[in-house]
Amino acid sequence: MRVRSGFAAAWPMIGAWLLLGAVAAGYAALCCLALWAVGRLWLPWLPWWPGLLPLAGSLAAGMVERRPLPDEVTGGAEADRASEPRLHAVLDRLCALSGQERPEVRVFASAAPNSLVSDHRGERPVLYVSRGLLDTLDAPRLEAVVAHELAHIAHRDSRVFSVAAGMITWIVLVPGYLFTALGHLDLPFAGLGRLCGRAWEPMFDSGAWKQKPPPVRRVPAPLVPAVLLVAVLGRIAVWTLTLTVALVGMVGAILLALPGFAAVGRLGRRRELAADRAAAALTGSPATLAAALSTVQGGMDAIPETDLRALSPASVLAVVPFDRPDPEQGRLGRLLDWAGRTHPPTPERIARLEAISRGSAGAPRGPR
Repeated sequence: MRVRSGFAAAWPMIGAWLLLGAVAAGYAALCCLALWAVGRLWLPWLPWWPGLLPLAGSLAAGMVERRPLPDEVTGGAEADRASEPRLHAVLDRLCALSGQERPEVRVFASAAPNSLVSDHRGERPVLYVSRGLLDTLDAPRLEAVVAHELAHIAHRDSRVFSVAAGMITWIVLVPGYLFTALGHLDLPFAGLGRLCGRAWEPMFDSGAWKQKPPPVRRVPAPLVPAVLLVAVLGRIAVWTLTLTVALVGMVGAILLALPGFAAVGRLGRRRELAADRAAAALTGSPATLAAALSTVQGGMDAIPETDLRALSPASVLAVVPFDRPDPEQGRLGRLLDWAGRTHPPTPERIARLEAISRGSAGAPRGPR
């Protein structure tokens, strides 16, 4: 088997990290520029350097982030040797070959043939295998898929992807925080209404206000119209500003985040290809992994969309994504799907593995 060596083999991953770092640094620079502009125009005392804080905070959050998995996956039963001897035999052989510690193994009740791993700091890695995968694959193909998952554990891909996502996703969260902060400006105006005897509820925290006793007028009757006018005008201004920020800010943030999502997706696709190569090297049979991916993809395509929707949050970690493109979604939805695609198309992965199997140096070019 011919394998690229040294820098040539490592460059696709290095390039993906460099692209991700450049985009994250660009977002931090935009924050610094925005704060500098605000300081120049309205708040001369405001320094520019806090614009770096979102980037630092995102890195810290990404390092401790736990990507949630759907209950349909985490609710799987632990697989012991008596109930799943074939799976344990495959795992014993691969761990002996790779020198890895055995992960915990769980089987979740889904007809969708798929697998994924969860790996958090300080915890034993968990390999999740669907019942559909065990029923669909023979022993050699099952071994190839499990080898792919062990490669993800060895590469710490679950943790790496959390850090990478943390470097980018904050750009989408900022408008939400701003929306919440602006919405709380409605509290004093709602309070003025209650002082005038009106049972007004603020934009946020309305549930807590419902627990309060009925409002009692405490403003002298001659002043009530003037106070209510101030409160109404203030609420109109706050609501207009808040809803404008919600609409323009969120749409703008999504469009601004597209390069970041594309960079994270590119890194994810590179890591999937790296896990494919590692599994092919560990099993010594790239063609078997190619056949397994073909079988898994065919089985996934046969599963009803309603059954896959509950599992779609685990697509990032799955050997093949649970979700499939929606042909009826709009252009923005298709653009977001393209930008956030974390797996190369299965036919491309199969073609690469077949090229490795033939010993060809001219493997297809990677996903863009």
